[in-house]
Amino acid sequence: MKLAIICRKGLDGFLNWVPFIAGYEVKTFLVESGEDINRAIDWADIVWLEWMNESAVYASNYKNIIYKKVIMRCHSYEAFGFQNQINWENIHHINFVANHVKHILNPIIDNSVVPNGVDLEKFKFVDKEKGFNLAFVGHMNHKKGPMLLLQAMSKLVEKDNRYKLYIAGACQDLRFEYYFNHMIPALKLDDNVFFSGIVQDMPKWLEDKNYIICTSPWESQGMGIMEGMASGLKPVIHNFPSAENVYSWRYLWNTIDEFVEKITNEKYIPIEYYEIIANKYSLQKSIKGIQEVIDKVAKN
Repeated sequence: MKLAIICRKGLDGFLNWVPFIAGYEVKTFLVESGEDINRAIDWADIVWLEWMNESAVYASNYKNIIYKKVIMRCHSYEAFGFQNQINWENIHHINFVANHVKHILNPIIDNSVVPNGVDLEKFKFVDKEKGFNLAFVGHMNHKKGPMLLLQAMSKLVEKDNRYKLYIAGACQDLRFEYYFNHMIPALKLDDNVFFSGIVQDMPKWLEDKNYIICTSPWESQGMGIMEGMASGLKPVIHNFPSAENVYSWRYLWNTIDEFVEKITNEKYIPIEYYEIIANKYSLQKSIKGIQEVIDKVAKN
């Protein structure tokens, strides 16, 4: 059977499982237009819609999709705006990356939860020592809590100015670019906050970092967090909804004072962070779960 993976171009960073799916003729379509989506659906027997976004809305309403078996995957942000635009009559199964995302939609169709997985061959564990380099991975926009990030860093540097924050990702909102250019000097963080831009070799970039930081008000999982943990970095995660179910309360903070405490005074155990990812969020586990979903839909 022909399996078409349909993903909006530029959002294919979560498709590391695709090469390992067995038993199907698999083709990935990185789409930019309705015509691209039509072509992919017409080719396929089974359609996998990666992201429940505008592309999935279009695909679910395409006339020929009624002849296909359709799986749709919901990551995080899509749960807050696209559910009423999807033609659910044409969706046979919805896959979520986290339980708390599933609970927002409370789907009535067949569904499953398969977390994203980290490639532990790519992100290799290093038994690090406690140091002063903080990593933040993610494109800078309102979804990542940029103002909280700078305020937390300011308080940390106030206690010990040896700490440095390195940000990997593009600034996707011009307002926050102006804000950072203004506030970094205002908070006297010129020697403590650095932008690395879009990083092509993330494992290499993480090598000299000691902490992986999250200030988001909402995440499904946070792949940057998990990749950092797999590399031995200590996670310091703002307490977004259900974060304790994804990780552990031990790594969460509610206030900026707690953020500082997590970094400066608590234990540093790299093997502990790695084992959480190896046991719960490895790429192998993700592949197994997704294979089972596809097989189930194919057989029904």
